[in-house]
Amino acid sequence: MAEFFNRQYAELPTTAVEVFSSTIDSTIILSLICANRDGLNNADITCSHRASNGSTIKNYIGFTLTVPADASLELLANKYILPSGDKIFVESSSSGVLDISASYVEV
Repeated sequence: MAEFFNRQYAELPTTAVEVFSSTIDSTIILSLICANRDGLNNADITCSHRASNGSTIKNYIGFTLTVPADASLELLANKYILPSGDKIFVESSSSGVLDISASYVEV
Protein backbone atom coordinates (compact mmCIF):
# COMPACT_ATOMS: atom_id res chain seq x y z
CA MET A 1 0.00 0.00 0.00
CA ALA A 2 1.40 3.36 -1.04
CA GLU A 3 1.61 6.17 1.48
CA PHE A 4 2.02 9.84 0.65
CA PHE A 5 3.01 12.32 3.36
CA ASN A 6 1.86 15.90 2.84
CA ARG A 7 1.68 19.34 4.46
CA GLN A 8 -0.85 22.10 4.01
CA TYR A 9 -0.63 25.71 5.24
CA ALA A 10 -3.16 28.52 5.37
CA GLU A 11 -3.64 31.99 6.82
CA LEU A 12 -7.06 32.11 8.46
CA PRO A 13 -9.82 34.63 7.75
CA THR A 14 -12.88 35.20 9.94
CA THR A 15 -15.05 32.98 7.74
CA ALA A 16 -14.75 29.20 7.58
CA VAL A 17 -12.38 28.07 4.82
CA GLU A 18 -11.39 24.61 3.65
CA VAL A 19 -7.86 23.71 4.72
CA PHE A 20 -7.84 20.39 2.88
CA SER A 21 -9.97 17.44 1.87
CA SER A 22 -9.44 13.71 1.67
CA THR A 23 -9.21 12.74 -1.98
CA ILE A 24 -8.55 9.02 -1.63
CA ASP A 25 -9.85 6.18 0.55
CA SER A 26 -8.78 7.86 3.77
CA THR A 27 -6.45 10.48 5.10
CA ILE A 28 -4.77 10.29 8.49
CA ILE A 29 -4.19 13.73 9.96
CA LEU A 30 -1.02 13.61 12.02
CA SER A 31 -0.93 17.18 13.27
CA LEU A 32 -2.94 20.42 13.18
CA ILE A 33 -0.97 23.32 14.62
CA CYS A 34 -2.29 26.87 14.84
CA ALA A 35 0.11 29.78 15.37
CA ASN A 36 -0.84 33.30 16.44
CA ARG A 37 1.42 35.89 14.77
CA ASP A 38 -0.11 38.82 16.67
CA GLY A 39 2.28 39.94 19.39
CA LEU A 40 -0.37 41.62 21.55
CA ASN A 41 -3.76 39.95 21.18
CA ASN A 42 -5.19 36.48 21.65
CA ALA A 43 -7.33 35.03 18.85
CA ASP A 44 -9.84 32.17 18.73
CA ILE A 45 -9.90 29.30 16.25
CA THR A 46 -12.74 26.96 15.34
CA CYS A 47 -11.94 23.78 13.41
CA SER A 48 -14.60 21.47 11.97
CA HIS A 49 -14.80 18.14 10.12
CA ARG A 50 -17.35 18.48 7.32
CA ALA A 51 -18.99 16.19 4.80
CA SER A 52 -18.00 16.31 1.12
CA ASN A 53 -20.60 19.03 0.43
CA GLY A 54 -18.60 21.38 2.69
CA SER A 55 -21.63 22.61 4.61
CA THR A 56 -22.71 19.64 6.76
CA ILE A 57 -20.63 19.67 9.96
CA LYS A 58 -19.92 16.14 11.17
CA ASN A 59 -18.12 17.28 14.32
CA TYR A 60 -15.91 19.99 15.77
CA ILE A 61 -12.24 19.28 16.36
CA GLY A 62 -12.01 22.53 18.34
CA PHE A 63 -14.62 25.21 19.01
CA THR A 64 -13.51 28.78 19.80
CA LEU A 65 -10.18 27.69 21.27
CA THR A 66 -8.02 30.60 22.38
CA VAL A 67 -4.55 30.87 20.86
CA PRO A 68 -2.47 33.25 23.02
CA ALA A 69 -0.50 36.09 21.41
CA ASP A 70 2.86 34.91 20.02
CA ALA A 71 2.03 31.27 20.76
CA SER A 72 0.88 28.11 19.04
CA LEU A 73 -1.74 25.48 19.82
CA GLU A 74 -1.83 21.81 18.77
CA LEU A 75 -5.44 20.99 17.90
CA LEU A 76 -5.02 17.19 17.87
CA ALA A 77 -3.82 15.00 20.70
CA ASN A 78 -3.68 11.95 18.45
CA LYS A 79 -4.13 10.90 14.83
CA TYR A 80 -7.46 11.74 13.18
CA ILE A 81 -9.01 9.74 10.32
CA LEU A 82 -10.66 11.77 7.56
CA PRO A 83 -12.80 9.59 5.25
CA SER A 84 -12.69 10.03 1.48
CA GLY A 85 -14.30 13.27 0.31
CA ASP A 86 -14.59 14.80 3.79
CA LYS A 87 -13.01 18.16 4.55
CA ILE A 88 -11.40 20.15 7.34
CA PHE A 89 -12.58 23.76 7.70
CA VAL A 90 -11.10 26.41 10.02
CA GLU A 91 -11.92 29.99 10.92
CA SER A 92 -10.47 32.68 13.16
CA SER A 93 -11.89 35.42 15.35
CA SER A 94 -9.33 37.85 13.84
CA SER A 95 -8.48 37.91 10.16
CA GLY A 96 -4.85 37.49 9.13
CA VAL A 97 -3.28 36.72 12.52
CA LEU A 98 -3.63 32.92 12.76
CA ASP A 99 -1.85 30.38 10.56
CA ILE A 100 -2.73 26.68 10.42
CA SER A 101 -0.29 23.91 9.50
CA ALA A 102 -1.57 20.44 8.81
CA SER A 103 0.52 17.30 8.36
CA TYR A 104 -1.19 14.22 7.01
CA VAL A 105 -0.66 10.93 5.24
CA GLU A 106 -2.82 9.52 2.46
CA VAL A 107 -3.20 5.75 2.54
